[in-house]
Amino acid sequence: MDSLSAAEKKRKAAERKAYANSRGAKRGAIGGKHDFIFKQDTPILDPEAPNEGLYVLVQTGTCRRAVLTLIYGNKPAQPTVPCCDICCPELLDQTRPGKPLAVPRQSSVKRGEVNRDLQLVLHNWRISIKKRDFPGALYSAAAIMRDETIALLASVGPLGSQAHLAKVLAGQWTWWDKYGAELYTCLAAQVIPPLKELLKKPRVKRGAGGEPEESSATKRRRGNELSVSDALTTQRLASSSLPPFSRSPQSTKVPMSFFWRKPPASIESPASMNFNAVLVTLELAKSAATGIGIPGVESAVNAVAELASMVSRMNANEKELPKLIKTLNNFIEIDISGCRTDLAQRLYSLASKLSPMVERCNILLKKPRFKRFVSSKKHEKEIQEMKHLIASHIQEFTVSR
Repeated sequence: MDSLSAAEKKRKAAERKAYANSRGAKRGAIGGKHDFIFKQDTPILDPEAPNEGLYVLVQTGTCRRAVLTLIYGNKPAQPTVPCCDICCPELLDQTRPGKPLAVPRQSSVKRGEVNRDLQLVLHNWRISIKKRDFPGALYSAAAIMRDETIALLASVGPLGSQAHLAKVLAGQWTWWDKYGAELYTCLAAQVIPPLKELLKKPRVKRGAGGEPEESSATKRRRGNELSVSDALTTQRLASSSLPPFSRSPQSTKVPMSFFWRKPPASIESPASMNFNAVLVTLELAKSAATGIGIPGVESAVNAVAELASMVSRMNANEKELPKLIKTLNNFIEIDISGCRTDLAQRLYSLASKLSPMVERCNILLKKPRFKRFVSSKKHEKEIQEMKHLIASHIQEFTVSR
């Protein structure tokens, strides 16, 4: 256990910093005001030192070439070019760093509620860019535009010009130079409603102990909600069949009843959940969606079912990772523009949760083969955790409202 006091630690740190500066730690910095050599001597060279004289070469205050001559036992040098930065300080001018670039700071942007329709438009736009320009890439469309950037653009209201869009993004989007104009064209084609301000959170009364104090009306409402929840739970558990589903192509409302539903509180942990029930439900949904005649629904259901089937069958080894990446990208990049808003939002939410899984798989694949072999047990555990996490997200999707 370290017995030094805080004051002693601070003093020793200051001494180390002062020693480093006296030995030229700041020489060659911008402006040249730290180029002066305070200690014009050479530390004692120990031939048996583990660093083989490197510290002496760095800390010397006389001549670096002389240190190398001593280490290797060479004859004294007679250089015909500038000797070193100590003998010829003007050499430092050739290696000085430039002035630090001013980082563009994001100005204060007023944000409101996220426009869900615009959020889906931007999601489809990044998918189209990824498919067009990077069709064979293993990364997902989130590499083109992050979910956080989409949420920002969907919460600031109409954007009057490309300069306004650039001000909102404020240099945080790395693809601006390549896709900035195309992004603005996409946004300009949309009818974006005015910014809808966020609702202010009501002030909560607190009791004597600092805990939030509920009003009697809130308590009554909570009691009613619990009663309704209990009744719905009992009703669902008593029902063992799926509601009837109409295949009428004339129907404009996409029924969501073919997705299995349970109360959200009953979602099981990834380690113990019965994923077979989810697979059965998705197969039923797949059959129900076939030939429905509404664009996007059939491909969306098929993509979810394919991913669930892949996760249930795959082994926890690196050979399965490329196939998992491909299946994840196939789902993330499906066209959800034809789906009803509630289904499209659920698919977008699931895609956002699965995008990091693609990056994790790519990181595992990029590791050297020998390192993967040595850490095979660790990688197997990580792949197994990803399987459970993906399965958990799919189950949440099937029970969400």
